[in-house]
Amino acid sequence: MKFLFALIIIPGDIILLAIVTLIVISIFNRYKIKKYKLNNKYRPTISLIVPAHNEEKVIERTIKSFIKIDYPINKKEMIIINDGSKDKTKEVILKYADKVVNSENGKTYNNHNKKISSSPHITLINRKQGGGGKAFASNEGGKIATGNILFFIDADIEVDKGAFKQAAKHLEDKSVGALAGYVYVRKNKSFLNGFLRFESVMAQRVMRSGFNVLGIHYIIPGGCAIFRKDLWKQVGMYSSNSLAEDTDLTWKVLTETNFEIRFDETIKVYADEPQTMQSLWNQRLRWSRGNLEVTLNHKHKIGKSKYGKGVTYLYIFWLSTILVPVVFFFSYIFILIGILLKINFNVLTLLTEFVGLSFYFNWIIGLIVNKGDAALEGLISPGIPMLLLFSSSLLLGKNFYPILYTIIPHESLLILSWGMIIIIFISICGTYLMRWITKKFHSLTAFADFIQLIIFGYWLLLVSSVIEGYFREAIGTERKWIRTER
Repeated sequence: MKFLFALIIIPGDIILLAIVTLIVISIFNRYKIKKYKLNNKYRPTISLIVPAHNEEKVIERTIKSFIKIDYPINKKEMIIINDGSKDKTKEVILKYADKVVNSENGKTYNNHNKKISSSPHITLINRKQGGGGKAFASNEGGKIATGNILFFIDADIEVDKGAFKQAAKHLEDKSVGALAGYVYVRKNKSFLNGFLRFESVMAQRVMRSGFNVLGIHYIIPGGCAIFRKDLWKQVGMYSSNSLAEDTDLTWKVLTETNFEIRFDETIKVYADEPQTMQSLWNQRLRWSRGNLEVTLNHKHKIGKSKYGKGVTYLYIFWLSTILVPVVFFFSYIFILIGILLKINFNVLTLLTEFVGLSFYFNWIIGLIVNKGDAALEGLISPGIPMLLLFSSSLLLGKNFYPILYTIIPHESLLILSWGMIIIIFISICGTYLMRWITKKFHSLTAFADFIQLIIFGYWLLLVSSVIEGYFREAIGTERKWIRTER
């Protein structure tokens, strides 16, 4: 019986260990970057592709950031796809656009009503009816782009003025087919923003740097994705049938071509992120379903050397990011069963202790990399009750502190294990309660979000959204693209 429980619970520790290992590996990214042969004078033509749907409030800011990009004026262009917007997105773009492409008949017109003098080579593709989603709109832009390098962003994103030059440095190397840049979370006054900033640092500057050292990238984010146009067309462009079109395209490049994918945090863009927990929930629900969908669609490649190292011995790192919420959840279900059956062995406390150690390890790394920004939000991201329990698990655990354990009654560990189960159960129920309150009583959104972040935790919302996403995928719920409100 003990052996069976160990087999079920220990995978949680192994997956967490894989993530911690990736974080440690990321330290060596600076040494790998020094080995790149970067050409500071290479200037290919770069096309900035921007799909836009009801982006009246932000699209002008995005256009202005393009105009300010430090790059030869005859080597850069911007293509904005107005995807059936019902607001004044089209009118804002027309103030700057030189050309207009009618999506229905493919005809191109000069915009004689341009009002604001700016950099040339701004084209509007106008899709009156819209439909097809972000992937379809992005493909529309990529097809007519004149640049041999395609730079995809979202409509709310500002591009750093040095981004084009930094991207060009890598692309002189013909073995490099795609680049992932760093999507900075733009600061705002919402309490949620600090949690997003801390998570972004860990997910991008730390973990993505680790992937860069290993030579693999499973996701080139749609907010800052750079491809050679020929390669982009070769692998089939973005899939309009996927909820994670950026992940799907990345996997195609990784497994079906010999091109290298790189991450460079100095290729910077600045994005708005969700300001409410409900908007974040919808975003992560879509991500979880999309990532699972991509994993299943490419499962036939796993273990086959012809598809490269990305789907062979390094596949464990992708599975770690996919499975950690599920393994974490079910591990504690089996801990509960173990308690009820009065099974007493070290592995029951080992998971709790290792999670606690991993959390503090990640938090310290985040503090160092992010220079102390969002330190408080990172610390309380599990929720204050869970944070206190993590701290207690390290203090009372016999696996890491055998001397203390000899003077602490065994009942303390039993209470700790029950406490973990109770907190997880209450936090998941509380998360759904807060989502219900938000939907039914819009005026209470700020209050519900505050309780979620302080008591039930940022983590548990993410875990719950991922598990629900997998459940919906398993039962075949209709896939719907829910636009992220920022």
